[in-house]
Amino acid sequence: MENMETSPKGRREIVPRKFSHLKELEYIIEAVKISFKSNMRSKHGSIIVKNGKIISQGYNRYVGINWSHNSEIKGKNRGKYSIHAEEDALRNADPMKLSGASMYVIRWGSDPDDPLFMNSMPCLKCEKKIRKAMERYGLKNVYYSVDMDITVNELMMFPKKEEEVVEEEQS
Repeated sequence: MENMETSPKGRREIVPRKFSHLKELEYIIEAVKISFKSNMRSKHGSIIVKNGKIISQGYNRYVGINWSHNSEIKGKNRGKYSIHAEEDALRNADPMKLSGASMYVIRWGSDPDDPLFMNSMPCLKCEKKIRKAMERYGLKNVYYSVDMDITVNELMMFPKKEEEVVEEEQS
């Protein structure tokens, strides 16, 4: 995972960090589930969490738009543009509830039978929206997936609750 944190210069920077506890793993699994809605080759899912509850979610996708006025756009992408997962989650969120919340963004893709997690970083447009949410509304942290030697299918097999892990350790 990568996290946007405040640097010593007072600027929000993206800092690599591993997720540290099972609750974060649950959030990542939820972001993966949401990403299955994506109609794009590389799937992105995003959730915003506050006080242990998901308050918003989003995923990347192509959406249609009437480009009939612009004859220069050709090919299969004519009439399409994409909404990014971070943008979608922020659009779906109540800005007044973002104070102290954290956003998780995951990316996976390519091989549909055994997809691997991939590095995810915000584009400039999403970074601006995230910075605005942090500065104006108090969004606290943003975590991005990194390349991992684990597939989405393997991740989905992890225990869902801490009790399940404790039970396995005791046996």
